[in-house]
Amino acid sequence: MIDRRFRWCFSVVTSTLAMAALTSCGASSVPVDTEVAAQEVAPPATEVSVVAEAATATEPHAATEVPEATQPSGATETPAVSAGADTEELDDIETLGGMVMRLTSRAFADGGLMPPLYTCDDEDISPPLAWEGPPAETQSFALTCDDPDAPGRTWVHWVIYNIPPDARSLAAGTPADAVLPDGTQQGQNSWPRTGYGGPCPPSGTHRYIFSLYALDITLDLEPSATDKAVLLEAMEGHVLAEIALTGLYERQR
Repeated sequence: MIDRRFRWCFSVVTSTLAMAALTSCGASSVPVDTEVAAQEVAPPATEVSVVAEAATATEPHAATEVPEATQPSGATETPAVSAGADTEELDDIETLGGMVMRLTSRAFADGGLMPPLYTCDDEDISPPLAWEGPPAETQSFALTCDDPDAPGRTWVHWVIYNIPPDARSLAAGTPADAVLPDGTQQGQNSWPRTGYGGPCPPSGTHRYIFSLYALDITLDLEPSATDKAVLLEAMEGHVLAEIALTGLYERQR
């Protein structure tokens, strides 16, 4: 009887322990599965968010690149727009270009030596001069020649004015008459005498500056009595354009 009870109790205890062990294992396995699943699901969710942010971050750059790509085409269109009004602009440029005068001589280059023929060492005649490009409004030309290197003061070699507006040159050896056949008039140089007086420096190399003026008037001055100072005063406010040509000379001894 006792043996039977002992075996029954032993069975009950054994069953109870087995059930407790099974219950304990089942409870511990559930949280483990849940935690593992939570860890596996979270990283993909994070990765998807990062990818989405990266894609969003690249969109502003793409949007910024579009205006940059259109800027060169806009810059290209600007000349095209101005080209529609280029006729008037080109006309203005041509007009300004026509106002740039040039004064030359076939006897010497600008800044070059003057031949003795045009000085006191030879025939002492005026050199040939030619010009181009005066303003269309020119009514007359005036020309002076002086030596700024003369001792004491600037020495004036030639004063000539009221040269006709259609004239483009002065021939070599211009007569010393106060009034020339075409209406050109001449004033006094520093000797004083009317007409041209060539270079005759006392020593060293001097500069001889031929200055041509395009005027918008014809000057009302007394021929032969006019000197350079009077001429410059009369021209004040009437000079449309001015150009100079410089020759050099040293006495031949």
